[in-house]
Amino acid sequence: MAVMLTSAVFADLITPYGFAQTSLRERLMSMNAAHWLGTDQLGRDLLTTCCSSGPWTPGWRFRRSCS
Repeated sequence: MAVMLTSAVFADLITPYGFAQTSLRERLMSMNAAHWLGTDQLGRDLLTTCCSSGPWTPGWRFRRSCS
């Protein structure tokens, strides 16, 4: 839990790419030095996606359990 919280709070310092930054030339790349977890079908960095989406996950689960 502490790792998730730390990565969510410091996502801008940890990741070198913007959350919505895409690069069609770099889509579906495997792990390498530039993209530690690879990229998705739109060329977004998966490490950035994981770190930036961290704060949304607990809130979404809480709302789903209350409805």
